[in-house]
Amino acid sequence: MLFGSWKPVPRAAWVLLAGITLLAAALRFYGLDRDSLWYDEFLTYAISGPKDLNAAWTNIRDDVHPPGHPLLMWAVINAFGGSEFVLRFPSALFGTLSIPLLFLVGWRLYSHREGLAAALFMAVLWCPVAYSQEARNYAMLVMLVLGSVLCWLPMMDALRREGRLAPAWTAGFALCCAGMCYTHYFGLMLTVLMAAFGGIALIRRPKALGLLALANVAVLLLYAPWLPSFYEQLTRQRGAMPFFMKPRVIEMFFAFRFFFNRTKLLVWPVLALYLWMFVQAVRDHRKQPEAEAAQSTPAARASGLLAFFDHPGTLVALWLVAPIMAIWLKSQVSQPFFVNRYLQICMPAAYLLAARGCMRLPAAGWKLAVAPAALGIFFGWHLFFKMEYFSSPQKQQVRQGVEYLARHRAGEPESPVMGSYAGSARAFFDYYFERLGSPARVAIAAHGDQDLPAVEAFLKERKPRRLWVIFSYPEPPGARLMKHLHTTMRAAEHTRLDAADFATEIWLFEARAEPADGGGSGKGAPPTP
Repeated sequence: MLFGSWKPVPRAAWVLLAGITLLAAALRFYGLDRDSLWYDEFLTYAISGPKDLNAAWTNIRDDVHPPGHPLLMWAVINAFGGSEFVLRFPSALFGTLSIPLLFLVGWRLYSHREGLAAALFMAVLWCPVAYSQEARNYAMLVMLVLGSVLCWLPMMDALRREGRLAPAWTAGFALCCAGMCYTHYFGLMLTVLMAAFGGIALIRRPKALGLLALANVAVLLLYAPWLPSFYEQLTRQRGAMPFFMKPRVIEMFFAFRFFFNRTKLLVWPVLALYLWMFVQAVRDHRKQPEAEAAQSTPAARASGLLAFFDHPGTLVALWLVAPIMAIWLKSQVSQPFFVNRYLQICMPAAYLLAARGCMRLPAAGWKLAVAPAALGIFFGWHLFFKMEYFSSPQKQQVRQGVEYLARHRAGEPESPVMGSYAGSARAFFDYYFERLGSPARVAIAAHGDQDLPAVEAFLKERKPRRLWVIFSYPEPPGARLMKHLHTTMRAAEHTRLDAADFATEIWLFEARAEPADGGGSGKGAPPTP
């Protein structure tokens, strides 16, 4: 059956699911505030942080994302504060709830065995763990994707077999799809793809097709209040993101690799399982009694081909492949948006197919659990020991850099701070100064050589004896800017913190002493600390 069915589940499966969910929760909530925020997480705070809802709403409409996650974060921040733990808590919760939802989808499509295996993979792999520890909308998006698919499957099955809408599943589908669209615009794309596939599946059933259209109209009506703002964002941002480049063909493979700890070491065993599963599906189809008869006439051959694809594996494979290909093609002809983290809408399908591949291995009984358990242990080992996810910094060390600067600057209220995060966002450093209780604030933001005139004017006006400089960047600050600082002042301290392809550097520059006679060209006395 293309849309699956509910099968009996032994009591032990629910116990195992509880254990896997607890494991997932431990991995997602452990060390939730161990790393500094990075820039996109700070944007969550900056957009949703104002106490006045009108001010927050203005920020939301000026952003590039729909309002679902920012509005939720506005409520969270105003109720519990803006610490790293609070900002990331909703994502950890959504990431944990996604585990039982994936089990239910796997149970519906295949059986409880595939559901448990897929849930285990999602519990321990890097991508779902990392984005469940990030103050962004991705964990919320994945949870709503799973909720939408879970409701869509029985809704479609009732339409296909009985020609009616199942009220509860239809209501759940409409709410989850609308929530998915309000969370990320790729959720809107997945909703369109689901509607298109559903229409194709019901093409010979006009009544059921009309009812499906009605269900999708309900989603559209729920989303309608945001459509004017969506259009404004779309027109405002067209061509405004030149840092997104047109993807190469290989980028589609990289997107798939992203779901498996970003390494070929994990991808090759999974691809081998996919190939084995496909071979077994072909063999099973050829063994069916009607397979030989299906070769007699062209119409029969076409019917046999349709019977081969009338299987949940087809649906899951399309769930994995179609969004990746659609976004890749769209990125070739217009504004590129092929970003791996956005493609998490199809991540659960990758884990379901891997779980199905494990279940197609030649084993029976309890031995079927060996392969997914071994694969889950392998995935977890890679997360802990190869990636060192919980023992090394995973994000830019902005907080640590600000802590260092605030500690060493204590007692120097007159010493200004110059700072830049990736060329902008002086408020990011000020966020941490404020949270650390330091009176310091960034007096001038500068990073590139284009900022040199402003820095020259600032130094000429302020004439600081000591200047603290903090940069956090993927690319180093401008060479002319740094040369000017080293020429006009003396570098007294320098500390560098490296993590996640970003460097955070802290410099202390001191004024060069004037010559003792007030003139001449001597080097002068050493500066006073």
